[in-house]
Order: sequence, then C-alpha cells, then structure tokens
Amino acid sequence: MQKAKIITPEDMKQIILSGLFAAIAFVLPMIFHLLGLGSIFLPMFLPIVMLAFLVKLQFAIVVCIIVPIFSTLTTSMPPIYPPIFLIMIMELLVICVIISLTYHRLKYPWYVALIASVIVDRLTLALMIFILLEIFKVKGLTLSSVFILQGIPGICLQFIVVPLFLKLYKLRYGVYPVRN
Repeated sequence: MQKAKIITPEDMKQIILSGLFAAIAFVLPMIFHLLGLGSIFLPMFLPIVMLAFLVKLQFAIVVCIIVPIFSTLTTSMPPIYPPIFLIMIMELLVICVIISLTYHRLKYPWYVALIASVIVDRLTLALMIFILLEIFKVKGLTLSSVFILQGIPGICLQFIVVPLFLKLYKLRYGVYPVRN
C-alpha cells in the first residue's frame, strides 16, 4: 500500500498564496472592465507576475492555466473566439517560467527577471498571434503590432506595481521573496 504524501508547511503556504493570487487574478480584470479600463492594463497579469516571485514554478503554472479558463467559463473574458484565452495562457506560462528561471534558479535580481519576462512575453504574444492568424488565414503583421502596443500601459503598470509590491514585501519580511 502506498503512503499518503504529507503536505509540508511550505507547500501549504504555497497553496494558500496560489489561491489568494488566483482569486485576485480572477477579480481584478472584472474591476478593470467595470471601470472601462479593459485589457490594455493587463489586469490578470499583475497578480500572476507577483505570484511568480513568491511560489515554486509548479504552483504558478497551475494558476496560469486555471485562472484564464475559469474566467473564460464564468465571464467570457478572455474570449474563446478569437482565441485570446489560449494566447493569454501561453503568455502567463511564459512569464512564470522566465521569472522562475531568472529569479529563482539563476538568482538574477528581481528587476532582471521582470524585464526578461516582459520581453519574452511580448515575443510570445507576437508569435502566438502570428501562428493563430495563419491558422485562421488572416494577415497578422499589423494585428500583432496592435496587440503588442496595446499592452504598453499594462507593462508600465507592472513596472510600477511589482517593484512596489516587492519593496513592501522586503519591508515586512526583511528580505526579498525567498528563491525556490
């Protein structure tokens, strides 16, 4: 008979943080849309980027997949067609992987991880749009540029909120988030 795996206190902390940030990532876009700020501020990205600095990659990946799907099923945001929710899942996954790789594994400072994640995210967005528009036989070059430029206010918001969050974390705990 196989022994049941015991959840460690660290894993429990990771699960709780993942649940908290998943809830924020679900609710924040609704608030932004109610205020007419919509998708240009990338509201689902903010809590997930912050989460990527706090938890192990496997926990962040679960949130990156579940939140957009749950949001699509309950609010129709992001939409299934055009397949924005697929693009968003890929973007969120790439962001979490890059932050995990650069911050947690390679031990680069948080600002290097944030900048790298934004750059790779924008490249992923362009590639995903190009691939999906090719599948649907639509000219993608101009549309890809529009989507990339449309996210600039959200990127600026990330460069304001995430450093502030990390600084507040350091003030509270005396260190930046522990590298997993």
